[in-house]
Amino acid sequence: MADLNNTLVKSLIEQACWRNIGVWSQQKTRCEKLEGVVHCRNCEVFSEAAKTVFRRESTEAELFERSLDLYHGSDFQQHLGEISVLPFRVDDTWLCVYPTQIVTIAKKANVHRIPHRGEEFIRGLIAVDGAIYTCVRMNSLIGIKENRKKERHQLTSLPGVFGRIIIIQTPKKRLAIEVDEVRSVTHFAENEFNSVSEKCEPSLKPHVTKELCFDQHLNESLFLLDTDSIEQLYYKAIL
Repeated sequence: MADLNNTLVKSLIEQACWRNIGVWSQQKTRCEKLEGVVHCRNCEVFSEAAKTVFRRESTEAELFERSLDLYHGSDFQQHLGEISVLPFRVDDTWLCVYPTQIVTIAKKANVHRIPHRGEEFIRGLIAVDGAIYTCVRMNSLIGIKENRKKERHQLTSLPGVFGRIIIIQTPKKRLAIEVDEVRSVTHFAENEFNSVSEKCEPSLKPHVTKELCFDQHLNESLFLLDTDSIEQLYYKAIL
């Protein structure tokens, strides 16, 4: 099934009508549907292409590659006696995943809205390094509240603090997340990973597995994302 999905996705990307005769085409001949739908985003053909990307699972080759990373990564961490995570901030909340769950980190890019669909949980489709990913609205998906807008604006205005796109690997899906800040890979001893405390928002608690003290001076906590839970939330959101 994964191979079939990949073939369909590749065909849609390479031979997409919206590029050849649609609004993004430079050709004089245009699709006759445009007279009624005005823009390709309103067309059922474009919508079906988006659904194909929504449902695409990672290929066996991608999962095998990720399993090799996990194998070598776990061996390396045991040797050092440390565990590595990549911290990133969504609104005012610091989250993290293991480096082996990161596919890539990229500059922010345009997210293309999906026709006939709200943007509460799924922002749309985004192109990163030549591949198409579904961009999820993480704060809505896992219930992060915006409660310090003024302070957050000051944080994002600091030199060297930039929003980024992170592509994460869940068990069967690669998802794009817009984040407000990314830190470098940070190492923790295993005994620094604690159970999730009451500092964690109740809506966020089911979707994180561990808590770390990220900044003792600011009393900031860092929460380890449960990527299995994120994948389940994603599939519920696209129904």
